Amino acid sequence: MKKALSAAWNGVSIAAFIFVLSSLILGLAAGGQTFASGQTMARTAAATILIGLGFGLPSLIYETDLSLALQTVIHMGTGCLVMTAAALWLRPELGAGPFLAVLAGQIALAFLIWGGQLLRARSLARQVNRRIADKNGAA
Repeated sequence: MKKALSAAWNGVSIAAFIFVLSSLILGLAAGGQTFASGQTMARTAAATILIGLGFGLPSLIYETDLSLALQTVIHMGTGCLVMTAAALWLRPELGAGPFLAVLAGQIALAFLIWGGQLLRARSLARQVNRRIADKNGAA
């Protein structure tokens, strides 16, 4: 249960950071115009939490013995499916072209974040292995 809560928190934290950063950029780009109403911001915040959970909870798959390829498909497939559903819920009126362009950008960003996390985990594993090797060599 503790691992699930931690995974959920990590996913929501990353999603919330991206939400705040994109809101800042959109707000500055809007100039003096209002770029979102209270209800729109509330719906977007709710979608952000769902997206964070959609990517965070499935990350627990990496603690199984499945192949990395299958783990990635399950994790990113679930997350991208939740993200797509959230985008459709937020903006059902978008045409196919703009929707697909935004979706492609979101998926690219999701894979960039995933890649960064993968590199971080590999670096940590190398450090741990190096420390173990140093400890065994000194013994």
